[in-house]
Amino acid sequence: MNLMDSCPERRNFTLICLVTITYFWADGEIKGGNISIPFVNIVLHNGFNALLIYLFIFAWFTFRYWLVFKTEPYSKEKNTLPERQDRKWRSALLSALNSATAPEWILKHFSEKESLQEILIYKNQNNRHFTINEGNFNTHFSRSGAFIAYRLSAGQLEKSQLSGFKKWVAIITIFTKSFFTDPFLPTWYIPWLLFLLSIGFLGHASVSKAIGLF
Repeated sequence: MNLMDSCPERRNFTLICLVTITYFWADGEIKGGNISIPFVNIVLHNGFNALLIYLFIFAWFTFRYWLVFKTEPYSKEKNTLPERQDRKWRSALLSALNSATAPEWILKHFSEKESLQEILIYKNQNNRHFTINEGNFNTHFSRSGAFIAYRLSAGQLEKSQLSGFKKWVAIITIFTKSFFTDPFLPTWYIPWLLFLLSIGFLGHASVSKAIGLF
């Protein structure tokens, strides 16, 4: 498999996760009970030791990518905003989420948007030039939570916090939207989704094997 990626650690991590998922999901088995490594012309006859070697490689690739991931900025472009160049994955991820708001048809179902709109009208009741621009509503994420936000003309944000199920609806919608519109964000979450699937298959296989021993 020729998996091209500008980050070799992410490539290795993604590849071993894909191999793991493919093996278990397609009900794979070791042909003849042996494992061959063609490029060094080695045949492994001890399946248990081969499994230990595989688990070590899986853990090593995960560890190596985590070291890269936790210090990788969202954007390496010179003229981008400072928070998008922050070499802390939490800050970079928040910046990535805030660059792609949930679509308007999702926002209009949130009662928090209506509440925020009422607050804005009340605060600006003496400003006859103030009008509500639907395009200024968006989602905003920070370390303190998820919000429906309205960007004022001066650049400030008026916010109303989302909680519970609504917060996760906003997050899942943005992640789904980003797959088609954002060139960077999917490379953040797809490898970790593959990792969770791999761990799930490994855990299921381990439990099934343990039950079979009794």
